[in-house]
Amino acid sequence: MYELRIGAYKGYDPTTDFISSKYIPRTGELIKKYRIYDGDNDKRYYWTLEVQSVHYELFEDKSCMPVVYANVIKDELIEEGCNE
Repeated sequence: MYELRIGAYKGYDPTTDFISSKYIPRTGELIKKYRIYDGDNDKRYYWTLEVQSVHYELFEDKSCMPVVYANVIKDELIEEGCNE
């Protein structure tokens, strides 16, 4: 598991998510098809993210969690909601 922090993008505030994965992406790698739902506009997107850096947050019990910082480099509309 790692914490994913995405920088601000086209009016979206910075986003934090927790990803359950044994694989930790490396700096420069792409995370493809990260799904976003824009509730204000009722649209769904896939974002392609580029990993900027990877750090580790150390807790008091000496355990740690990887923190992946990424920026959006591409967005793709997958579904637009219907307005009734």
